[in-house]
Amino acid sequence: MRPMKRSGAPRAAGLVLVLALLAASGAALARIVEQIIASVNDEIITMTDVRQRATLIAPRLGIASLDNLSKDKLYVLYADILDELIYEKLMKAEAKKQKLEAADDDIDGMIQETAKQNNITLDQLKDALEAGGVSMESYRDTLRSQIERERLIGMKVRSRIKIPDSRLQAYYELQMRKMKLEEEVQGRHIMLRIGTDMDDAAREAVKKKAEDLLTAVRKGADFGKLAREHSEDPSAAGGGDLGWHGKGYFFEEMEKALFSLKENEATLIRSPSGWHVVQVTGRRLKGAAPFDQVKERIRERLMQEEIMTETKKYLDGLREESHVVVKVDYRKMAGLGEPLKAPDSSANAGGEIPPPVPRPDGEPSDTADSPGGFPEAPRLKLNFGSGAPAGESPSGGGLRAPKLLENAPVTASSTSRP
Repeated sequence: MRPMKRSGAPRAAGLVLVLALLAASGAALARIVEQIIASVNDEIITMTDVRQRATLIAPRLGIASLDNLSKDKLYVLYADILDELIYEKLMKAEAKKQKLEAADDDIDGMIQETAKQNNITLDQLKDALEAGGVSMESYRDTLRSQIERERLIGMKVRSRIKIPDSRLQAYYELQMRKMKLEEEVQGRHIMLRIGTDMDDAAREAVKKKAEDLLTAVRKGADFGKLAREHSEDPSAAGGGDLGWHGKGYFFEEMEKALFSLKENEATLIRSPSGWHVVQVTGRRLKGAAPFDQVKERIRERLMQEEIMTETKKYLDGLREESHVVVKVDYRKMAGLGEPLKAPDSSANAGGEIPPPVPRPDGEPSDTADSPGGFPEAPRLKLNFGSGAPAGESPSGGGLRAPKLLENAPVTASSTSRP
């Protein structure tokens, strides 16, 4: 009896099973090889995530290649990036919860605008990204995160911040004093002469008239009208205007009065010529833009500083409510030993914002000039990594300082002397 032939089907099925197991093992091995750096709730941050972000921002930091960095410096950069990625995850989850997610159309529009502002095509943008080891998909994810966090911070932080005008004025005056610019005042006066041939009664009458005029001015009378009607100085025709002047222009008593009075205050002084009703109508620092001209720029600057401070508090609160596990602590590896908290990207955390330094051409140098790199998306300002130069965040959204200096020549409205 001939033995029955064994079918090849079982052997084929076994081969398929073996290959499937090998493929599954390979996939599992690939997942194991992909190092997990941290987890945020149910999401993970991998080594690839950190490296891709580092590659993306390196040119903005003047780093030609990450290979050129020492191990400690690389760890510092990775630590800042990990901070940023953790808070991106937290904000992304919160943005989803608040229904603030960015749609694909939002990303497409931003990419097109980025290419347009950099005078390149979409293909050239893609090539530039890929040349640096960053895929378009990764770039889109970065833009999506930026849009969503900008919306979230706008709703949760910015909308709740109010900067009163008194704080704007105080900031302006502080910066002006730091610049040590020459102070100038604008004043006006009503002069009543005392003749050398006057007796005591006549002199007293002149003094009494001056006192009455001062009282009228303090009660709100029209100074210019009173000057035109009563002043015996050539400036009377112009309402008593003395123009803008610094110290050293007026005689001693007049200078002391003008530089000690507040704006719109008035007083009475005696000079060898007679009595003067003096009022200050303006104060400024020579060469500085008027407060009203820079007021809103100062407001935006202080708003950004306040946003950074309050955002830090908000993000620390989110982290405390979330389950964050850092498996690779780059800060300790770099010898920093700092606990992981929301990074404060203000150029001077907890301190004053330095005034802008004028360039030779007169324009203030508000932020450090940043080297070229990957095209940066416009409009985005909120970034939370702290590995960039002072005043600039790793993703390139540096704060702008208000323009406080102007090159326009300062001219006096009148050069009349009392």
